[in-house]
Amino acid sequence: NIEKLANSIGAQMVVVIMPSKEQIYSHLISDKINNFNEIDQDYFTNVIDQICTENSLICLNLVQPFREKSYKSQLFYAIDSHFNVEGNELAAEETYRFLESEGLLDLNKQ
Repeated sequence: NIEKLANSIGAQMVVVIMPSKEQIYSHLISDKINNFNEIDQDYFTNVIDQICTENSLICLNLVQPFREKSYKSQLFYAIDSHFNVEGNELAAEETYRFLESEGLLDLNKQ
């Protein structure tokens, strides 16, 4: 399994949950799509979170930080569902902060 492989090379597996554009900007599109509010936009990320918890996996869920910043910034390209420069920067900053807080960064290791 992936966790065993990571451990065999001295690494730690971390599951990073990347948000969808629809999750983050649901406040802007909910009135434009029929029955949008009936869809649980967080269903899949919650399932992944639950799997992480049940299996004691380290998991970083980026949905909340993206939601918080979405009111001030465009984080996805307008024409598709990929992160733009700001979205990639936010993902990188949050991931770095998380890895550091979990003690998973040892920059002195070689």
